[in-house]
Amino acid sequence: MFKGVGLRGTTRRRLAALMGLLLAGLFGSDTASAAPATPAPGAEKPASAKPEQATPMADFRNRVLIIGTKPAPPFSMQDDAGNWQGISIQLWREIAKELGLKFKFKKQTLNELISEAEAGRLDASVAALTITAQRESRIDFTHPFFTSGLGIAIRTKEQSSAWATISRIFSMGMVKVLGALLVLLALIGVIIWFFERKRNPGDFGGGVVEGIGNGLWFSAVTMTTVGYGDKAPKTLGGRLVGLVWMFASILIISSFTASITTTLTVSRLESSIKGPKDLANKKVGTVPNSTSAAFLKREGIGVKHYPTVLAALQGVAKGEVDAAVYDAPIMRYLAKKKLRGKVHVLAATFERQDYGFALPNKSRLREDLNRVLLKKISHSSYKNIVKRYLGD
Repeated sequence: MFKGVGLRGTTRRRLAALMGLLLAGLFGSDTASAAPATPAPGAEKPASAKPEQATPMADFRNRVLIIGTKPAPPFSMQDDAGNWQGISIQLWREIAKELGLKFKFKKQTLNELISEAEAGRLDASVAALTITAQRESRIDFTHPFFTSGLGIAIRTKEQSSAWATISRIFSMGMVKVLGALLVLLALIGVIIWFFERKRNPGDFGGGVVEGIGNGLWFSAVTMTTVGYGDKAPKTLGGRLVGLVWMFASILIISSFTASITTTLTVSRLESSIKGPKDLANKKVGTVPNSTSAAFLKREGIGVKHYPTVLAALQGVAKGEVDAAVYDAPIMRYLAKKKLRGKVHVLAATFERQDYGFALPNKSRLREDLNRVLLKKISHSSYKNIVKRYLGD
């Protein structure tokens, strides 16, 4: 009995100890999972911890953003009161309104729009800035909101002055033709005088000079088919010469007219510019540090720099340069508003130009701007803005 009792006591103690271990393990595991250890202040978070949601827009909403711009009608321009308006400006205002951003515009040059954004002194640059690889290496851009290309502006046909027309008519080639014609007229006049001087002294008589002069007059009026009839040959030789001269004059006048027409047409074609290939050996105006200036330099085309696009177009109208090269929509707008009838922008464009807003490199504003920008430019209201400024 004692041994049996002792055996049962030992078993109970072992069972109690085993149960205690099991209970301690269970409750200890639950406690650890329910209350994880708190890291010490300043310690890095575990790699598996989920990062806190970033809110970069809060930084931009709590201050007034500095937005650089420059005159680039119709994308950015000032009205009489000094307020900025245009396609880019209105688009920016709508985006800023949706994002809850406060801002003010700061007028800059083209170079400053890039350099100040690069230095972080501008939160964005809003105008008609072309996205290029060279600029992208310095700053960030939003998605494009407008796509066009470079254009060529030339003087309108009405700008061909009377003096220019006269110059073409009396070119060296035409002077030679006129000279040959006068010699031929004189020759016919002398021949007519030779046959008529004795038998027809009333029309071709008198001294040598007077007689030849009358013969010249006859040959001239016969060639032009005017035929006054005040002087007419009476001898057989004179009449034969006159008959041959009448038919020859038809051919001569037709050839002379064709020669003048050809001279004027060829001259006009030689002076016309229909595309970028025609700019070789021409003097072209543009704005320095622009994509158009880079294109002209790359193509080896002679350039005259102007401070503004309008000044370059005025140079074309005045004949200072043969053409101007710049962004086509800007030149079309200025030609229509400021130089109507004086400057014409060719329909064809080249060197694709994508406009975007410029931002400091790695700007946290970029993603939110892109999201709203893509939504805005797909809406009909933006298309109406573009149409209002640029037309169909």
